[in-house]
Amino acid sequence: MRLILAAAIFAVSGLAAQAECTQVQFPSGAYSTTVADTAWHATSNCFVLDVQAGQTARIWVMDSDDVIFDVPGLGDGYRDVTFSLGSNYLDVYTMRESNVEGGVPYRIAFDIR
Repeated sequence: MRLILAAAIFAVSGLAAQAECTQVQFPSGAYSTTVADTAWHATSNCFVLDVQAGQTARIWVMDSDDVIFDVPGLGDGYRDVTFSLGSNYLDVYTMRESNVEGGVPYRIAFDIR
């Protein structure tokens, strides 16, 4: 019974984490945008974008040398990366690279063509 309860809690927490992703919107007619956020020690921020398979994406962090990001299926620990999209959505997870407590402001830029 405890195993089932633990599995249910894990599943719900995973859904909650997905629901907390920030949907990145591009201004009308634009192919790039920038989002400002704060990265914290031992947590990650999630961004989701609606894209088209075959497009080229460039993602980079600005205003901080202590923020990196992961792209599931591509890799982790990036500060700047360009790649071809293989699906119609894109998830990006940012985090603080150092183990220093507290938050650090940053901007992350998305360029999708």
